[in-house]
Amino acid sequence: MNVLVVAGEVSGDQHAARAIAHLQAFCPNARFFGMGGRQMQAQGVELLVSQEEISVMGVSAVIPKIPKIFKALKILSLEAQLRKPAVALLVDFPDFNTRLAKRLKKINVPVVWYISPSVWAWRKGRMKTLAKITQSLLCILPFEPDFYRGSGVNTHFVGNPIVEQMPLLKPQEDFKKTLSLSLKTPLLALVPGSRHMEIKRMLPVFVRAANLIAQQIPGVEVVIPRSPNLPREIFLPYLHQLIPTWHLRDEPLSEVVATAHVALVTSGTASLETALMRIPMVVAYRMSFLNWCVAKCLIRIKYFSLPNLAADKPFIPELQQFNVTPQNLAAHALTLWEGEAREDMLRQLQTLSAQLGATPTSLCVAQHLLPWLAPPALKQLEEAASTPQNP
Repeated sequence: MNVLVVAGEVSGDQHAARAIAHLQAFCPNARFFGMGGRQMQAQGVELLVSQEEISVMGVSAVIPKIPKIFKALKILSLEAQLRKPAVALLVDFPDFNTRLAKRLKKINVPVVWYISPSVWAWRKGRMKTLAKITQSLLCILPFEPDFYRGSGVNTHFVGNPIVEQMPLLKPQEDFKKTLSLSLKTPLLALVPGSRHMEIKRMLPVFVRAANLIAQQIPGVEVVIPRSPNLPREIFLPYLHQLIPTWHLRDEPLSEVVATAHVALVTSGTASLETALMRIPMVVAYRMSFLNWCVAKCLIRIKYFSLPNLAADKPFIPELQQFNVTPQNLAAHALTLWEGEAREDMLRQLQTLSAQLGATPTSLCVAQHLLPWLAPPALKQLEEAASTPQNP
């Protein structure tokens, strides 16, 4: 049995690889091909297209890659026509995967879409398209199935994939010991992002905010997680401007953030990881002026941070674009250092963790694919087992 799997970003590659591992256990004869990255390849997926060829961020970055994007679409749709996969698992990457799903619909390949496109933020008309081109839409935010109700889209909440990759919660002192950090020193985490441009836009303002916080919190030190795809040299010119002692760490983001008392976080999956480690935070984001103008025109959304979206309320301070200043960041962070605001956020973070699901998301995803992959004989056995027998 052939299975087409398509992931266009690093996070999608990780999420798909975990689901594939479960599918291989359920269906040892399944063969996987498509587009992805290193983790999918490590699971034995035949990569016809590398995600690195077409992965982009922002409107202005898309234009140079348009020829490669259409070439990838052509390769994947032609191979699907030749190999006739039993099902296609499309992970996030909405603009590309919408076009691919339309082509798969024409050749009768069923599509399971994992991680719903953010149609609740913009392009609500896309719901009709999703109803036509998908057999199942697997959502990772609790409110999404309710949003799609009545649209004809077959939705399922499968939990959030970030949950299963988080370390087990334990006393903060244990995380500090693992990283050889002082148990008594208060720590501020700066999480500037995982892309070069995010570091350039976010880290300088985070550094200036940290300097202001250090004036109010004597002895505070700073920890910064480094994304493995970014060299240390990118961070150093900014970090040398820090007044408090700083620690640039290579350990997983969640383990570094878990040592902190408060965090300044660039919007994205890092904010959800920080929430799951139950660290009070301020979330911020800046983008290019062009992308900002496009976003202002197109996006209609109450909140932009994932924890607030998942909880459907603004319990975490959000700052964006021109409001991302050292003074604003420091002021919000200091209110969270102690007192009622901090205790309230800690309660909200605990509630959010429970809402995001306990069963491994990748296992739920694999189970949703089984109806297309289970051999007919197995289906007959299941039907026979469920049929009451005469005494």
